[in-house]
Amino acid sequence: MTVGDKKQCLMPLPHCGVDQEDVPETLQSAPCLTQEQAARLAEIGIMVERYFRTPQDKEKYDIVFSGEGMVAQNGIAIGKVFLYEDGQDLDDFPPGAILVTRHASPKFAMIAKYAAGIITDIGSPAGHMATIAREFRVPTLVDTGIATSLLHQGQEITLDTEGKVVYDGSAQALCYYVFTDDNFADTYEYRLLKRVLKKISPLTFVDPEDKRFSPRFCRTFHDITRFVHEKAVEELINLNYYDLKHERSRAQKLKLDIPLDLMLINIGEGLAPGAGTRAVLPRQITSVPLNAFLKGLTREGMWNSEPMSVDFKSFMSSLTRTHPPHQTKPGSIGQNLVVMSKEYMNISLRLGYHFNMIDAYMGPNPNDNYIYFRFFGGVTDAGRRTRRVSFLAQVLEKAHFRMKQDNDLLVAKTKKMSWERMEESLFLVGELVAFTRQLDVKMLNVSAGCHLRCLSGILKIQTPLNFPWIEGTTMHFSPRWKRT
Repeated sequence: MTVGDKKQCLMPLPHCGVDQEDVPETLQSAPCLTQEQAARLAEIGIMVERYFRTPQDKEKYDIVFSGEGMVAQNGIAIGKVFLYEDGQDLDDFPPGAILVTRHASPKFAMIAKYAAGIITDIGSPAGHMATIAREFRVPTLVDTGIATSLLHQGQEITLDTEGKVVYDGSAQALCYYVFTDDNFADTYEYRLLKRVLKKISPLTFVDPEDKRFSPRFCRTFHDITRFVHEKAVEELINLNYYDLKHERSRAQKLKLDIPLDLMLINIGEGLAPGAGTRAVLPRQITSVPLNAFLKGLTREGMWNSEPMSVDFKSFMSSLTRTHPPHQTKPGSIGQNLVVMSKEYMNISLRLGYHFNMIDAYMGPNPNDNYIYFRFFGGVTDAGRRTRRVSFLAQVLEKAHFRMKQDNDLLVAKTKKMSWERMEESLFLVGELVAFTRQLDVKMLNVSAGCHLRCLSGILKIQTPLNFPWIEGTTMHFSPRWKRT
């Protein structure tokens, strides 16, 4: 205990108030509290901090923002902001920095152990990145909605996840609070849970096309869940076409103003009571994700029914190209099927020579929401098909989809979004499916393009996009994917 010199003191007045007096010289260097009193005062301070779950003496620090987001990992971190932008090289991440990013992603697992802290605009405490952050005990605050707009590159900040506060500058005093807390990592329960999670959380099944994607190679419960989900989706797509034509089939045809035959299978509250047994009108659909998708698919100006001229090389390319076995079964080509409920939809679309699959869930809990979009094929040569997929990938990336592209195959995914963002994203997917239906025919080459004037202004996004193979078609999108 350090004792300071005290030249003056405050003394109570007889009735009320205090008066300042000189301290006798013999008492100026004497402690005001005994060792027992000082220890008791420190104990009370620690009890107050633990009760409020945050340090109490922090008035001198400027607050950047507070009360936003969800805690993925408790703790306090001090460091400089590393503001991640899409496509940035993560090798540039400096150890000890605080990662600030728009969207939580599993790709940040590679730098999590080097980060002092993590803050995201969008994300969930149940996500893969949050799990990795907890494994390395990195203080993490997700789904703040505003971090990337308030923090700038290189700014030194202090992150207090327990209080959900970000301070400007280095608040060293807050770090001492961490030392007063119990070390839960040393407990038997924590060590046991860590061993159990090794059999639950890790995911080794990433690519469904891998030859090891089978039950015998499942190593964790996450692997089993991934395998079951992929196979369930595959069975939904491959429902026998002839069963849909049978009189006892539950399939119903949707009447649309566009030339598209779409069969519906309602698995629960996807249609309004009294909907036709064989034919359904769009207004009778109560499936929330399907309604959002159809609004984009049928939007005026998106569906072009004019005949397209195809050159001989492209025509021969489409004739000589083979399809996977499950796409060449009798009745499979041309089958368009939707399996739906009030909050779920799985769509399998065969439009000419290209194929779309959209699997989506849209419920009240953002953590459960997701969209899976698979696009493949076309009637033209490989170059033009790949250009179309590249166009789709660039648009969807701006909507915070994660992409995997292999020539003319595109797999796009997004998840953990609010109701509003889900509706806007499904609307966008519907627009893209309609608009790009014959777009490969128009994408003649990379350098010259083909004057797709109608593209400009159809879709709206925040960042301008330029496509060199489509002359005069810079697309200007508005924030938060609002339709115009």
